[in-house]
Amino acid sequence: MTRTSYHVMRHLIDNALVDRTDTPMGSVDDLTIELRDGAPPRITHIETGGTAMTRGLTWPFGALFGALALRWGAARGEPLRVPWSCVLDVGVDVQVDVDAYGTTALHWERVLRDRIVAYVPGSRP
Repeated sequence: MTRTSYHVMRHLIDNALVDRTDTPMGSVDDLTIELRDGAPPRITHIETGGTAMTRGLTWPFGALFGALALRWGAARGEPLRVPWSCVLDVGVDVQVDVDAYGTTALHWERVLRDRIVAYVPGSRP
């Protein structure tokens, strides 16, 4: 019997996350795993966004970026959680069966566009 190991965290964390039309949605920042009695653990969600990323930072950086995410973040500081059942393909990118523009995934891009880029002379927000 051949046993194959797959290191989920190593192969998924920081991979690009793209929607069904290959629109970039960020990267895989964290995974939610369900522990079950008498059964192997299973991945339930992929998490992405500023607040998911800040949980891995050390103090004071995590606190600072976490506060900024709460101030400007979408969904009251909660990361975007994509159900594992929406994963279409795992390769160089992780493709999911969602529409990026229908989620909070592009929130930071909108914030930067509206609060910074809009005021740069010659820019077209």
